[in-house]
Amino acid sequence: MPRFAVAATAKALLVLAGLCSLQVAGAVTPAMTRAEFVEARDTINTRHDKALAHCKTEGGAAQPRCKLQADGRRRIDLAVLEARYHPSANNSYKAVAADVEMRYTLAQDTCKTKHAGSDKEAKAALKECNDKAKTERFSGLRDAHQHAAGQ
Repeated sequence: MPRFAVAATAKALLVLAGLCSLQVAGAVTPAMTRAEFVEARDTINTRHDKALAHCKTEGGAAQPRCKLQADGRRRIDLAVLEARYHPSANNSYKAVAADVEMRYTLAQDTCKTKHAGSDKEAKAALKECNDKAKTERFSGLRDAHQHAAGQ
């Protein structure tokens, strides 16, 4: 397994472990109230708007990647918030899956920028890079699914 995949899988499992501890803590402490949920959601959306405004100041090829990162971070934060508001194995899976999907999207973007070109070698390198990203994505989703099924 490539080193990146091991690190990504380990990160996904840490996120899952954190969400599991939230579920255990949720059993002892009262769940998040609707008002707290709405406040946290508004904070996430405000942070996303600020990140997008920052992305507009970036120039060149950095701007699309910045937007991808901002959108991915928002999806992850909202999924984690939902897992805190309604603790369940499915919501824990969705939070980890959002992280895996963001890493996949960023890996695809990296592949496109690293292997730009129309010659045979560039196309082969692009295909190999995208295949590696897909493999890591499926591995991360599989691990998250197995962990959520075990809860």
